[in-house]
Amino acid sequence: MTGRERRALGRGAAVVLAAVLLLRVIPAGVRGIVAARERAADRLSALARSQDLVRQMPVLRDSLGTALAGVVALAPRLLDGRTRAEASAALAALVSLQAGRSGLKVLRIAPTGDSSRGILQPVSVQAEFEGDAATLTAFLSTVERGHPLLSVVALAITSPEAVPRPGAAEALRIEIEVRGWYLARTEP
Repeated sequence: MTGRERRALGRGAAVVLAAVLLLRVIPAGVRGIVAARERAADRLSALARSQDLVRQMPVLRDSLGTALAGVVALAPRLLDGRTRAEASAALAALVSLQAGRSGLKVLRIAPTGDSSRGILQPVSVQAEFEGDAATLTAFLSTVERGHPLLSVVALAITSPEAVPRPGAAEALRIEIEVRGWYLARTEP
C-alpha cells in the first residue's frame, strides 16, 4: 500500500469516526445531560415541597386536632352501629318508629346500597308510607330536627284517589329516602 492510499484510508476513517461522533455519540450525550438536568429539577422541586410540608407540620397537626374534635362532637348525632348492616338496621328501625309516632302507616322500608369508603359513612333507607298531610309534616319535622342527624334525600307524594271522598281525610302515598351517617369501625 502506498503512502497516498494510507492517507486516503486514514482520512476516510477520520470522516467515518467524525460522522459517528456527530450523529450518534454527541446527541446521545446531550439527551443524557438534558434528562439528568430534568431529574435534578424534579428532585429539587420534590425537596422544596417536602421542606414546605415539614414547615407546615404544626399547622397540619392543629388542623387534624380540630377535625378530630369535630368528629368527636358529632358522634352523638350519628347512627348506632359499627358496620353498614348495623347502621342500616338502626336507621330503618328509627324511621319506622318515627313514622308510627307521627301516624303514618308503614308499607315498606328497605336499605339502599352505598359503596363509599372512609370513617364517616352514609347509610340510606327507602320507605313507603300512607298517611295525610298532617302526619307527613309531623314525620318530616321529627326526622329533620331530631337525633341522630338524618336528612331527607328524596320525597315523592301521590294521591291514590283522584277525587277525595267528601268529609274523609286525604290519603297520600309517600315514598321517601332518608339518609343518616355512622362512624365505621373495624374490629381489632
